[in-house]
Amino acid sequence: MSDDGTPDWTEAWLEALDRLELDVEQAELMLSHSSVSVDQAGQAAEQRWVAPTGFGPLPESLVERARQVNGRQLEVARRIVLALGATRRESDLNHRLSPNGHHARPMYVDHLM
Repeated sequence: MSDDGTPDWTEAWLEALDRLELDVEQAELMLSHSSVSVDQAGQAAEQRWVAPTGFGPLPESLVERARQVNGRQLEVARRIVLALGATRRESDLNHRLSPNGHHARPMYVDHLM
């Protein structure tokens, strides 16, 4: 409780911002690698951050940190969009360069025959 008798939500908000910041750091780390495995992407999707409920308003002392985390989130989102666009362009190019416009299909060749 604060001095005026209202609940102090600082600790709860600190924990929520810590969890959110860890998610942003994980996304930044994945984007910094040249390749991300399907398993890594799947794990990240499973660990979605859920907005806290039942908290009071964000304490004034945490507003700047919340803005910084939000700015990092927006930058990660921008980078994800760029990465998806690059992946799409590479896929389109691969499709155009494939014989008959089809993706190459795996083939089994028996060398013993």
